[in-house]
Amino acid sequence: METGLLRFGDFRIDLQRRLLWRRDELLEPERREFELLRLLIEAHPETLTRRQLIDELWKNQEISDASLAQLIRRTRKLLDDDAHAPRYLKTLHGIGLRLIPEPVAKRASPSRPPRRRIGLLPVINASNLPHNDWVEKGLAEILLQQLEHRLGLSVQFILHESDSREQTMRQYGCQSLIQVRLEPGRQPRRLICHIEPPGQSQNYQLQAEASSILGAAEMLLEQIQHFFDEPASQAGAGRSQISSHSGNPAANELYARGLQALHQGEYLQAEQLMRSALDTDSGFTWASVKLAEALVRQNRLQEAEALIQPLLDRPSSEPAATLQARMTRCNICFSRGELETAAIQGRELIRSSHQLGDEIGEVRAWISFGTAERACDRLDSAIDALQNALELSRNCKYPLGEGMALYNLGNVYLFLDDGQSLAYYEQAEALFALTGQEHHQAMAKLQIGTLLRDHQRLEAAEQHFIDARSCFERCGDPVNAARSEIELINLHTLRRDYRCSIEGFAALLPRLESDQLDYPIWLSRQLMARAWLNLHRPDLARKLMLDDGRHAMSDPSYHLLQAHCLYEERDLEAALHLAERIQAQHGRTWQQRHQDLLDGYRRAHQQKQWFPLPI
Repeated sequence: METGLLRFGDFRIDLQRRLLWRRDELLEPERREFELLRLLIEAHPETLTRRQLIDELWKNQEISDASLAQLIRRTRKLLDDDAHAPRYLKTLHGIGLRLIPEPVAKRASPSRPPRRRIGLLPVINASNLPHNDWVEKGLAEILLQQLEHRLGLSVQFILHESDSREQTMRQYGCQSLIQVRLEPGRQPRRLICHIEPPGQSQNYQLQAEASSILGAAEMLLEQIQHFFDEPASQAGAGRSQISSHSGNPAANELYARGLQALHQGEYLQAEQLMRSALDTDSGFTWASVKLAEALVRQNRLQEAEALIQPLLDRPSSEPAATLQARMTRCNICFSRGELETAAIQGRELIRSSHQLGDEIGEVRAWISFGTAERACDRLDSAIDALQNALELSRNCKYPLGEGMALYNLGNVYLFLDDGQSLAYYEQAEALFALTGQEHHQAMAKLQIGTLLRDHQRLEAAEQHFIDARSCFERCGDPVNAARSEIELINLHTLRRDYRCSIEGFAALLPRLESDQLDYPIWLSRQLMARAWLNLHRPDLARKLMLDDGRHAMSDPSYHLLQAHCLYEERDLEAALHLAERIQAQHGRTWQQRHQDLLDGYRRAHQQKQWFPLPI
């Protein structure tokens, strides 16, 4: 039986990544529940005896039949399977257990023919020179990009090897492994590339020497292309240089170090290195594009737009760079609250990246589009877009994209109040940790903290917010550092220490206004207004809520502040009618806490009597 991504009935299971879905819902089976399913799938259509199951699931342990029966009951519950009319697990009394539907391997999309899959191991810096430390990620990103787009290979970046190289290849479904090593010595620098084909004891070795590391990478890529005898992909055909390569070796090294900083979420350092690369080569297109990305991450939107607009106004010989610049502009629109514009641009980016054959760009475009659709309260469209991103990420072995899609699905399901968000965020955090994405990992921590907060687990939430804030400050991300600080202050409101919350926001707002952090300013004002409403001061709350509301499109909580102002002013009928209109406008995102508030307004209106109603 195949052991990759399989379907049985309404379920999909990834035996390698230990993931299980019911249709598009990511489930959270316990370890032994998953192992039971794996054993039944691998044995299908055979029946496994009670003794076989116990020996496999409880190795070297003596357990009773009741433990196995309990595990089977839990697994049936996970699958929503009825023991009296089973669809999935068939008990043959006196014999054992088997899976009913035949597991079927997921078919590849006909529009994307399978490509040779290569595992790229981390670049090793054996030079013992601190100024070469950046090669471990900066150079790896260059190689990953070019092996994909120039050589037409499907590349899996592997951070953690298994016990053996052969096992690693089996685990990731790779036909060969590549590892590059920067050898000791100063100039000329030397890169050694080891290629390990499957099932062969011989380890092929290529090497290149050049005055710059990226020059050596260019030589290695040419040799790797000959080794695999793969035709150049259409996107990179005829190129004699790395696509992001300047003619100036010093600019190349500054740029690659900047890529590493960007990869690690160190946006201030990335900005400085990209500026230095541009100082060295003012026409370095990719350095301009990546500098704009670093500026957006710091919420310096005007500077980023001024940088990329000239790239969009003139024809470029680098379609991939132009596509990246357009994606940055889409992110700028989203950050400004121009959500409909961001959605339109996101859809255009999907088409453009697909036409270029840029699978990773297409993943990012689907995520941008899905994020904008969520903010516009079009949740079904957002889920479809993000599921497309998730599927494509897995097909092209792009774990960062997979993590980003899961993270944004968590954001969508926050509004559906069905308990799935935490599982999505935790999966995303694990993938971000696996790929070394500290900044993205902090984003997941921030969202996990908000869920813990909503479930009144305030101490655990507080630690997540503190950890996230420290990371965002290190990365030079003022917007999310401010968001983390806002969440910490808001915990005082949840503890009903409203005065302390108000004092915290009053101290924070001048700093936010000085830094012109639009969304954190808006959020602080709304939450400070909420604290004043709980102190029955609607006059002070109204002064804070003089805002166009563009950031609150998907969440009824902030719109209900206006209704609660009316309630605190004793205009019970107006409060009720406004809350009912808000409910009608936010059907999918209307949660039980919003309904509780509306029911309170109705009760007060029916009894014609005001009573304290916390918000």
